[in-house]
Amino acid sequence: MFFHSCFSIFLSMVIWMPAAFASKAKTTEQYVDLKHTTARYRKSEMTGMDVVKTVKSELLGSENVFLGNILISEGMLRWETHSPEKTLIVYDGEILWNEQSPPKEFPGPVQVIRAKLDRKNKAQVMIASLLGGTSIFESFKVLNESINNNEISYSLEPKIRDLKLKDLMISVLRKENQINAISYKDDVGNTTLMKFSNIEFNKKKNTKLFRYAPPKGAQVNNL
Repeated sequence: MFFHSCFSIFLSMVIWMPAAFASKAKTTEQYVDLKHTTARYRKSEMTGMDVVKTVKSELLGSENVFLGNILISEGMLRWETHSPEKTLIVYDGEILWNEQSPPKEFPGPVQVIRAKLDRKNKAQVMIASLLGGTSIFESFKVLNESINNNEISYSLEPKIRDLKLKDLMISVLRKENQINAISYKDDVGNTTLMKFSNIEFNKKKNTKLFRYAPPKGAQVNNL
């Protein structure tokens, strides 16, 4: 289940907070804070951060919170969740791996899902790793912005129609030149909010962190 919550959070993934938006759209050149902030992530050799991901399901009336940390580098991604369950997602730029350890009360083999991404899915994964991939303006259109003191909220729309995201938002802290949060709603009504903290830029890149091999005895399934 976590894979579909995470993969569709990749294959559907981003975050954030509501606000009132200006009705008049601006050109890409006018969204200076968004442009400079996202460029900072792309230029960083490797960026690390803590993440709190909250997924609300309208259908089930439930809310789940996941705590973990993320590493990004040149569009590659490593995401470890340590609470409430241990999972690992590694994207090397071509293959997406999702490893989930069995709960203590239900022992069994480690479950691994391997997904070789097509053009559509690469775009969706790029949402998850958008902070370290190509320019955000290549894949998303900025609809409007809302400024509240040090925080600017941007409403985005995917340029690829197959990318079924609604109410996509990204929040930038101007003085810190950092992404504060990203949020979106998927095609089944789940709302995902991710908030970032303890962001470290220009960490020494370790390419081994973006490689993955299933542990011995793991049950591997291909998507």
